[in-house]
Amino acid sequence: TAPITASEEMENLHVLMPEIMEALVLKQKWESEGLYGVGMLVSDAVPHVVQEITQLLDPQRRNLGKELSIGDTLCSVEDYPVEWANIDTIEQLVVGELGSSVQLTFRKKNTRDLLTITALRHRPVRVWERCERWYEVKDEYLGHDLRVDAGVVAKLEEIRRRMADGDGKLRDLLSDSNHVQTTLGFRVVLTSDDSPINSCVVKHVIPGSCADQVMGVKPGDEILEVNGQAVRSWDEKKLLESFRGSDVIGTKCALTVLRDGKEVEAEVARTNAF
Repeated sequence: TAPITASEEMENLHVLMPEIMEALVLKQKWESEGLYGVGMLVSDAVPHVVQEITQLLDPQRRNLGKELSIGDTLCSVEDYPVEWANIDTIEQLVVGELGSSVQLTFRKKNTRDLLTITALRHRPVRVWERCERWYEVKDEYLGHDLRVDAGVVAKLEEIRRRMADGDGKLRDLLSDSNHVQTTLGFRVVLTSDDSPINSCVVKHVIPGSCADQVMGVKPGDEILEVNGQAVRSWDEKKLLESFRGSDVIGTKCALTVLRDGKEVEAEVARTNAF
């Protein structure tokens, strides 16, 4: 059967959460969320050279446009080498939460010197609305003992089941139509001879992501297999596609990694964390 989408989940929750109840009142709040870039465009083809600078700012909102020039080459993002990386990888590394910052290193077109800047994420790439719903006890019932109908308890339990996973942790209900690409919550460094991958090593794990949990991965892990398939003969595009899978947030990716000389099985849920 096809997985339930986030939009369907929200429609189901709307049905499950009646607005009128004797002792409870339904509250809701809409918030804008999204992914933001840094006000710069690089070429899709490698090497990735700067094609356009719109409004490149540092975290103090000072203009960085004069330091960078059209034709400069993007070499790394947060120390992750991207000069020959897929453009999808660069997008995943560069975009993020509004107001956060990212470190970028360029090779100057004329002098070949390296330039490292810290850029503010402030230009909207994809933005969507998120609705938060919850119940509050009506003021006139505060401080009183309440008896609850079994049917109400059943509905509340259904809401809890839909909003939490088997471990009781809140699920991410963001629709994949809002966030086109997913990640596994970690970054890797690849070594290769031309195209096939020789090694794929975890460089950084995003704190709090699924990859940062007990069954996740650690910096220094070498990824040997993705969903039971060896990665050594793959190219970067196939590796990224296997990481992203169906691009549905919450779906799992099985990894076999080499850690301290031993093969370890890991399972990581796809997320929108960058």
